[in-house]
Amino acid sequence: MHSNLTTRGALNLLLRDSLFLYKIISSAILLLIGISFFLLRNLFGLDKYFKLNHKDTEVAFKIYQQHASQTDSLIKLYTEMKKIAGIDSRLIPTLKPVCISF
Repeated sequence: MHSNLTTRGALNLLLRDSLFLYKIISSAILLLIGISFFLLRNLFGLDKYFKLNHKDTEVAFKIYQQHASQTDSLIKLYTEMKKIAGIDSRLIPTLKPVCISF
């Protein structure tokens, strides 16, 4: 009985921390994309947005792909957590996969 309580407590901590980090990372990525788009559009014109140098574009896309991959892993973790007896599934959020095609 004690190990079940310990396991549930650990899973609750994991859930809380993973959701907290997910929100921060998602907000930061959206903010960076939004600021970049806003600055490029307003300072240089919209056509310059598509003329980023290749290396910067590649780095930005890899960061976004990593975020999408980590979101998929988090979705799988939350799905498995919902199957565990004794965990209130109402506390586990339902995340949507990150769009990777534009």
